[in-house]
Amino acid sequence: MIVTLVSLLPGSSFPELNWKGPLDVDKIAHAIVYAVLAALMSWAGWKNIGLSWTSVWIFSIIASAYGMLMELFQLWFSTGRFFDKYDLLANVIGAFLGAVIVKMYFNKKYKL
Repeated sequence: MIVTLVSLLPGSSFPELNWKGPLDVDKIAHAIVYAVLAALMSWAGWKNIGLSWTSVWIFSIIASAYGMLMELFQLWFSTGRFFDKYDLLANVIGAFLGAVIVKMYFNKKYKL
């Protein structure tokens, strides 16, 4: 619910940041949000069905698809927001990293 709200808020709702580094702050934020989303999905999966590599891929794909849907909603329905293929790429990278990190954590902690 929070990801949907933040994704569809007008662009003017966010502070203007002038970052001149190799990565835009916006892309880092996208990656973090979708990493957290996929990590929470993976953790819930571990609690309910276990966490195989197949489920990691499934949770990553679901979170990535949700990110694509939010980008499309920005294109179709949101004012002051627009579809950005690099935001989508950051969403996908974040989703896969979040799910893989959770899998690695549980593998190490529980020797799965």
